[in-house]
Amino acid sequence: MLPQTPSEIEKAVRDCKRMATRAALKSAVAGALPIPWIDAAIDVRILAGLVLRINERFGLSKGQLEHYHEELRIAVFDLIKRTGARFVGRYVTMEVILPALKRMGIRVTTKRVARYVPVLGTGISAAISFGAMKLIAHSHIKECAEVARHLMEQNIIDISGQVERIPSKQSAPKRRLPGGL
Repeated sequence: MLPQTPSEIEKAVRDCKRMATRAALKSAVAGALPIPWIDAAIDVRILAGLVLRINERFGLSKGQLEHYHEELRIAVFDLIKRTGARFVGRYVTMEVILPALKRMGIRVTTKRVARYVPVLGTGISAAISFGAMKLIAHSHIKECAEVARHLMEQNIIDISGQVERIPSKQSAPKRRLPGGL
């Protein structure tokens, strides 16, 4: 379900950052392995799972979006397009992940070269894996939080698959007490 208040969005951000740190640690361990190219395969698998869990935590996975009311889906896809979010609301495949990993190309090359320097190279390789994973994950968390904030600001909320617009305070009808008071 979509976070509906600023505190729910911040809690989702904190939860996702913890997930990102755990995933980055796994990536660092894989980066320290002496087997060529295995770390890249492990990174892709870790990143795909992490992106899916982040999307789900924000209520923005493809499966969740399919169950939302049409007006909410349109609003979400419009925000995704406007914000340029790469992973929000999509199934994560190699075609989706590769551009993000290519942006990390210099780090990956440095990591590969560093691996062949005894002892210190393994540490450098692990640190680069950790940093790259965390950078991509935090970027995605920021995109998801931005989409959630925009939806909240537009007063679109999800209630059991239904969309309801909350009237602003100025346009809210005034209640009258019984007896015309």
